[in-house]
Amino acid sequence: MLKLRVRGTLLAFLTAILLLGAAAGVRAEKPGEVESLLQCVKVERSSAGEETFSEAREAFPGDLLEYRLAFTNRTSAAVKGLLATIPIPPGT
Repeated sequence: MLKLRVRGTLLAFLTAILLLGAAAGVRAEKPGEVESLLQCVKVERSSAGEETFSEAREAFPGDLLEYRLAFTNRTSAAVKGLLATIPIPPGT
């Protein structure tokens, strides 16, 4: 039951990001100036303490998830007034 709820929460969050275009909270001078990419990865540590990252297709209690948000300026000049609103998934 908990596995399904966590998976459902993760799936709902990622779906919402895709539907909102992940850039819904980004404001620049003109549309298309800035692109954003939001990723969710699972962090796993080896016994030696080294971290590896993999696509977070499902998550279980105790798993460590890392959200990465990258912005790319698609213009030849500085972008002013960039405002990023990043949604936080419920239950995290």
